Amino acid sequence: MFHRWPPEEDIQRKRDQWRDDWAVADLDVAHEILCAVDGVDKDHIGIMGHCWGGRNAWIGACHNTNYKACGVFYGGRIKLGMGDGAPPPIGLAGNIACDLIGIFGNTDENPSPADVNDLGAALTKAGVAHEFHQYDDAGHGFQDFVNPDRFRAEATDDSWEKFFAFFDARLKT
Repeated sequence: MFHRWPPEEDIQRKRDQWRDDWAVADLDVAHEILCAVDGVDKDHIGIMGHCWGGRNAWIGACHNTNYKACGVFYGGRIKLGMGDGAPPPIGLAGNIACDLIGIFGNTDENPSPADVNDLGAALTKAGVAHEFHQYDDAGHGFQDFVNPDRFRAEATDDSWEKFFAFFDARLKT
């Protein structure tokens, strides 16, 4: 995600300089490349991500109507536009043309449960089919199996099961 900066660049600087329009451009190129791969059904492509990648999945679905499913795993900052004049992605919910699944921890602070409620309300208002799954005693990064402080095995197993069922129903031909 942060390929525009040298790897040794401070992560906070990368976050501060982030631009949503760059993410959209990168995601569009990735989609075009994927569509050109032999054996890929370009009519059944989904987008998903964790944390900042979950935010990017939301942004990608807002700007590319060719996705058939979107998965947001504890994507924060969706209520914040990043880059000069960038609108908050939550305000672009009406542009999403695919179904969306959201996976969230109820002890997360970014997005908080209140933020998750706002995301769901924006999708409902926009008429976007979605399902959200929230897990008690799970915070940000609860699928991070190499971090014992964050990892929640039951929530992880259940959320992967729900995610794959959701994507299978929309992407398998």
